[in-house]
Amino acid sequence: MVSKVKSTPAEISTADESRGITLLDLAEVLDQHKIWVESGGESGTKADLCGVNLAHADLTGVNLQGAFLNKANFRGADLSLGNLRGASLVQADLRDTNLLGTELRGANLMGATLYGAEGLWVGRLGGTNLFDAMLPEAVATFDGAKAIAQATRFSRWIYFLILAACALCAVVIAFTTDVHLVLNSSAIPFSRVSNAVPMSGFYLGAPLFIVLMYLRFHFLLLRLWGNMAALPAVFIDGNTPEKDGPWFLMALVRRHFRWMRDGRSPQAILEAVVAAVLAYWVAPVTLFFFWLRYLARQDMRGTLLHVLLIALAVAAATCLPTIVSRVLRPGDLYRKSKAILPVVLSTLKVTLLSGCLLVLLSFGVIRGMPADSTIAPEMTGSDIRRWAAQGLQFLGYRPYADVTEASFSPLPAHGDWSDEGIAAIRGPRGVRFHRRSIDKSFFRGPARRRSLIWDF
Repeated sequence: MVSKVKSTPAEISTADESRGITLLDLAEVLDQHKIWVESGGESGTKADLCGVNLAHADLTGVNLQGAFLNKANFRGADLSLGNLRGASLVQADLRDTNLLGTELRGANLMGATLYGAEGLWVGRLGGTNLFDAMLPEAVATFDGAKAIAQATRFSRWIYFLILAACALCAVVIAFTTDVHLVLNSSAIPFSRVSNAVPMSGFYLGAPLFIVLMYLRFHFLLLRLWGNMAALPAVFIDGNTPEKDGPWFLMALVRRHFRWMRDGRSPQAILEAVVAAVLAYWVAPVTLFFFWLRYLARQDMRGTLLHVLLIALAVAAATCLPTIVSRVLRPGDLYRKSKAILPVVLSTLKVTLLSGCLLVLLSFGVIRGMPADSTIAPEMTGSDIRRWAAQGLQFLGYRPYADVTEASFSPLPAHGDWSDEGIAAIRGPRGVRFHRRSIDKSFFRGPARRRSLIWDF
């Protein structure tokens, strides 16, 4: 509802830069602005009421989302149940206004005066710029440092746990040999616990642990973003909530808030890039190396489990920031989407593409043949069954076990190759080799002629 706008001569003289506006002109501006908001900016006209005198006006339920209201005079006006999300209210006069139920999220209240405003509370000031604003005492004394410290406490532990786990797994993967994979040896190089964690258990259990901690970390980030979205983006003294939290977490949140991401320094941009890489992509990259190294074991089920875990991690890294940013940017005007499915597919396209590619490579390596022409020479080099191996080998990695001159068991004592001497050998008699894995492995030189494989 919009009533007739009236101002006394005294009021007009106190508002140096205020200009009057007729009721018809105001109604036309509000109608055009409503069309602009509802169409997502595609039609209508954005309201520009900068410097307009609207003192004591009845603007109950007015929709001025994203409007220009700099230096406007709203003193004593009724703005209850109004929508001022993302509005620019720089140096606006909001003294003695009725703000009961008024939405101010994402508004720019820099230098605005809100003394005596009724119904104003911190819960509706999320994402606002309050620098140099004059607020009611109950709101001005609010301190969000405690809320940020509590929200980031547990997130820090999970963050460092994920990084430590990924670093440890990377070391184990780097020092894993093909023989260890084939024999399913211990992943822990200590004699007392040599049988505690076999290679297959490590290569299947460690990725599950990383993904669980990774998803837990991102859900904690959602809670952190929710807590920060309820706080002003810039406080009265010019500080931001990010100063009360660790940089490696605050840099992730910073880009979702308008007043934090505008005019950032090169150092802040570098921090954001480093934080995003560490928080979002260290775990997926580690899972990728698990998949790549485990291919030599020729275990289809375990390999497909790796692909599934990589897809989950990539989905979390690509989808969650996009979806959350649409919710945690107070005041931003979104254009209408004709259907939700294209939006979902656009965020999932990286996940779908990477998952399909890894599945094809997995089947090509395990069910196909190596790129080496010496293996299965009856097949040409352009045979489709060699494509996956050729693609990986082109990138410098051969996805098959190379056990040339490797010892799978101790040699017979004193060179005794008789049945009695061979029977006395204590070796990995419980090992069962996959026929396809052995066919594709390298057995060359004297070791091939003298190799002894049982339970085959």
